[in-house]
This record gives sequence, structure tokens and C-alpha cells, in this order.
Amino acid sequence: MAHEYSVQIHDWISEKISKVKQKIKLAKEKNDVKNKNYYKGQLQELLDIRQYLKDQIDLETYQYHQ
Repeated sequence: MAHEYSVQIHDWISEKISKVKQKIKLAKEKNDVKNKNYYKGQLQELLDIRQYLKDQIDLETYQYHQ
């Protein structure tokens, strides 16, 4: 069984990624370049953290979100 805490962290990161993607979409619609770039930076950080966890923590029984 996968380490429950690690799975919760991964789920939290995935939820944050989803919210940031929505904020990027809204910033694009409003033509708000400053916030769009800010959220793109946040998105990249979250993706990097998720990739690090995927590489470092073996959760064989857990399907990662892609």
C-alpha cells in the first residue's frame, strides 16, 4: 500500500495545479499579462515539485496524475 501521507501530498499538489491553470485561463481572458506570467511561474514550480516527488518517492500502487 502506498504511503498515505505521500498520496495526500500528491493529491494536494494536483489540486493546486488545477486551480492555477484556471487562474491562467482567466488572466488570458482578461489580457492580464502580469498575473498570467505570475501563475505560469507558480504552475512550473508545482510541476517541478510533483516531478521530484514522482522521481524520489516510489508509490507503486498509486496512479500519478499526468
